[in-house]
Amino acid sequence: MRYLAVGLALLCTAFARAPQAPAETLETKMPDGRLVIVSDGPREAASIGSYVVHVYGAANPQSPTDDYVAGIVMPRNGSLLRLEVVDIDGDGSEDLVVVCESAGSGSYLSGDAFRLTGDRIVHIASAHNLAPNTDVVAALRADSGR
Repeated sequence: MRYLAVGLALLCTAFARAPQAPAETLETKMPDGRLVIVSDGPREAASIGSYVVHVYGAANPQSPTDDYVAGIVMPRNGSLLRLEVVDIDGDGSEDLVVVCESAGSGSYLSGDAFRLTGDRIVHIASAHNLAPNTDVVAALRADSGR
């Protein structure tokens, strides 16, 4: 019985200290020089959770993350796939698009579009459960009314 208790304690310790998968991180620069870093939630499952959009100003190119401007947390179904910088709503300014791919055999796509203005980030469109070959930007434009 004592050996069983010791074995169980060691097993629990091993699982408690198991390394977590590193967060997925994507980054891009906006046309005005601001840095955007998007990462999934730490310690979350790869297939579902959240992602965070961080926007940094262009004040110090030597330390691009010193000038935090804005951020937003969004739900995530799947893993981060790519970022795009395109005009979604036809206002003449570039918007940020985050594209995710679902886990499993479907590889469905989803996307969220954000407008970055001054020190604000605003969610302007979303599209979910898109077939793998769908143009995510076109789906987001349709959602934004463009």
